[in-house]
Amino acid sequence: MVAFMFALLFDRFMQLRRLFYPTIGLLLLFVFCNVIALFQTNFLNNSEFTFSKRLYTAKQIVQESQGKEYNLIARGYGSQYISFTMNYQYLTWWLGHGPSKQSRRGQIFH
Repeated sequence: MVAFMFALLFDRFMQLRRLFYPTIGLLLLFVFCNVIALFQTNFLNNSEFTFSKRLYTAKQIVQESQGKEYNLIARGYGSQYISFTMNYQYLTWWLGHGPSKQSRRGQIFH
């Protein structure tokens, strides 16, 4: 509702010839500030799941599996999503020992 009211306000300002360019500048400044704020809060990556932490975890999984087959079981925040383990599947594959394609019970890594 508030965004709609601001949109109407900016629309009214843009209809006035002498306020058109200042309004465009204000809108661009608003967009720029929002984009900067998104990147400063690291909206693309929850700090709990940084790439370096995922790589470290993948190295631990490969090391602890000792060449045996294993499966990845998702637990914790975000584990309700089917794509949660995909990063670890890829990284362990990239490190040379990806998870088993067959679903089976075995050792669970935390």
